[in-house]
Amino acid sequence: MYLRLQLKQLASNMCTFPSPYYGSYDEMVAVVHNMKKRLEAIYLDLCSYLGYVYTPVAAYFTAISSLMLAFPKFHPSVLDVEYLLRMNAPVRSNGNSFIVRYMINVLHLKL
Repeated sequence: MYLRLQLKQLASNMCTFPSPYYGSYDEMVAVVHNMKKRLEAIYLDLCSYLGYVYTPVAAYFTAISSLMLAFPKFHPSVLDVEYLLRMNAPVRSNGNSFIVRYMINVLHLKL
């Protein structure tokens, strides 16, 4: 709202002096200098506003997109051991792990 009001004021002030400018050179320089200051202030307001909007949106997009890429990795392909036992399915594992003895001795799976 504040930015829109500043833009309206700037547009109305830009049209206040006719072309060619009827006044002293110093007055014209002062008017142009004041317009430049106001444009710089509006530009800084716009940049800060976009910074406050862009940063959370970019962070949200990055978080959501990385979550969507990694989400299937969180789900195991087999949900319970009983399914493996019923299907008499062979199971693969690293031979150097204690899990191998656990799967053979406790769960009675074939490796």
